[in-house]
Amino acid sequence: MENGVVRDGLCSTESVDGGRDVWSGKDSDSADHLVVMVNGILGSARDWKFAAEQFVKMLPDKVFVHCKELSVGLDY
Repeated sequence: MENGVVRDGLCSTESVDGGRDVWSGKDSDSADHLVVMVNGILGSARDWKFAAEQFVKMLPDKVFVHCKELSVGLDY
């Protein structure tokens, strides 16, 4: 999946923080849910690519997935 290109009905683009956003390429007004995937200490947003694509394939009109690149320094 290239940056901002639709492939297999999915759109993907790199987000501002270096993460990745994945959503359905179908014409729809908006998604009902936001799923944020955060990697562990040694992971990256690329680790979540397959899972993000599966979420969107299963719920194409209902979900927007953001794979966060950096989790260092976040206050929970």
